[in-house]
Amino acid sequence: NISLIEFGGGPAKKLTVGHDLPGSRVQALFADREGSLWIGTNGGLARWSESKLQRLPVTDPLASASVLKIFEDREGNLWVGTETGGLHILRDQRFRTMGAREGLSSDATTTVVEDNTGKLWVGTRGGGVNAVPRGAAGTSSAIRNFSVRDGLLSDVILSLAAASNGDLWVGTPDGLSRIRKGAVTSFTSADGLPDDFIRSLHADADGSLWIGTRRGLTHWRGGQNPGHLETYTQANGLGSDLVGAMAHDSAGDLWVATFAGLSRLHGGKIENYTTANGLSSNVITALLPQGKGTLMIGTQDHGWNLWDGR
Repeated sequence: NISLIEFGGGPAKKLTVGHDLPGSRVQALFADREGSLWIGTNGGLARWSESKLQRLPVTDPLASASVLKIFEDREGNLWVGTETGGLHILRDQRFRTMGAREGLSSDATTTVVEDNTGKLWVGTRGGGVNAVPRGAAGTSSAIRNFSVRDGLLSDVILSLAAASNGDLWVGTPDGLSRIRKGAVTSFTSADGLPDDFIRSLHADADGSLWIGTRRGLTHWRGGQNPGHLETYTQANGLGSDLVGAMAHDSAGDLWVATFAGLSRLHGGKIENYTTANGLSSNVITALLPQGKGTLMIGTQDHGWNLWDGR
């Protein structure tokens, strides 16, 4: 029998074609940059890695193809030439899809946030919030769903924010909910919020919460329940009452996206920026702070802008 034998670091390991390996003849060998050995036979492709043999699923064309040549390009892609099946390319799988089939309550994902334990919180449009523990992506039994049955004000999720103390804040069209240790508490305009339509949320490092609505920006400073709520509107300097994305930069300033440009809370004062100051659009949809005080600013229909501190 034709065999491959691995020496070094312990007892020799033997792989025999027709038994361990597919086919009856080894036709190509290639050691890739990660130290794995790819083995091409007249009956399929296999990989020897960390003293374990991995064979392709029977549904893969290379699982039974006659492999003649193996080559790795500078990006790490593996090219496999076969006798009658043409040329194949193997790439690392960069993305994994999660949806209802994998255990989420809905395929209509609206917002995603990761908390400080590595848990992924996924908001949906009509299916509530899903909690996906670290390393449990695709394991439906590990995913927990929170919905109106658990106390959420709505199963339509508009925004999420993970606080440093472990709380998850949930914005819905019908008010604000908080998930704390699996228990849900909810708050509405009856508790002092300016509006029940919670468009955006931002958990501050100091433990407070910034709440974006259609009727201004509200700052909730600590406390178990709404206590000190301070609301900023167009009347006291905010660019618009329609508040969207929010972010803190490295200097501690809060940037607020609105439908009328960009507002910055700096030293207790509000400064507004619009197309007159160089923005490509006044409809800001996304904000991403970068190092050294820079800020990436996404717009609805005119690309993105970079604030460089000036």
